Amino acid sequence: MMVDQYSGKVLLAQGSRAASAGVRMVIQNRAIHTGDILGIPSKTILSVASLMLVMQGVSGVVMWWKRTGKKQTLRK
Repeated sequence: MMVDQYSGKVLLAQGSRAASAGVRMVIQNRAIHTGDILGIPSKTILSVASLMLVMQGVSGVVMWWKRTGKKQTLRK
């Protein structure tokens, strides 16, 4: 939907069924990322998946840190 910034009148309103494939994909992408598709269950799943990504990053850094520490002690 496009709205005139000065008057507030609607300039263009387009339903998702009449929209082009690109516009529909953008609408679906937003719905997925905001959890609008399945409500609370999808928000919970996406939150857990996001936390898992963070934990993978943290555990990767910890594993790297431990590995580099062992190499330095072996060299001495």
